[in-house]
Amino acid sequence: DRLSYSSTQTDAYDYFVNQILGLREDSPAMELGSKVHKLAEKLLKNEKYEKDEEIEVFEANLKSQIKEIKANYPKLVACEEKIVMPLSSLMKSTQPINFIAKIDAVFEGNGEYLIVDWKTDKTQDYAGEHRRQLEVYKRVISASKGIPLEKIKVAIGFVAISGRINVGVPLPVFDDK
Repeated sequence: DRLSYSSTQTDAYDYFVNQILGLREDSPAMELGSKVHKLAEKLLKNEKYEKDEEIEVFEANLKSQIKEIKANYPKLVACEEKIVMPLSSLMKSTQPINFIAKIDAVFEGNGEYLIVDWKTDKTQDYAGEHRRQLEVYKRVISASKGIPLEKIKVAIGFVAISGRINVGVPLPVFDDK
């Protein structure tokens, strides 16, 4: 058995349909998010990629955020890393359940670490929910890599936030509060 942060849903019917029956349908928003994550991975690993007009503006925003991050955290430690670990290593549990985390990026600078989660949300309305996810990921990184919790910070890389006056151009918002 396995569990991931995104599989824990508050709506019982959604949990039943998506997780138990496995009838999850991809949406245009999910497809866009996947494209942006793949682009972020290529940029971080300095790999070649094909230009895609649909995500061109996200490319500029990702580059801007990565530059800002690398000013303080120059070393890339992990990128799109899937970590599978026993749930009991994160909390008291006797259940034989593995917890699965897909970490977007982890950077290091001067012995301090930063976990970044790229988001294509158009607003910051779900920032609180994203922060809860990042706090779980913080514990996963700490347990899996032996890094003290106090040495790990988290940040949300909003790559699709628009300004108050919508001119159709997303602005990068890097939330590391």
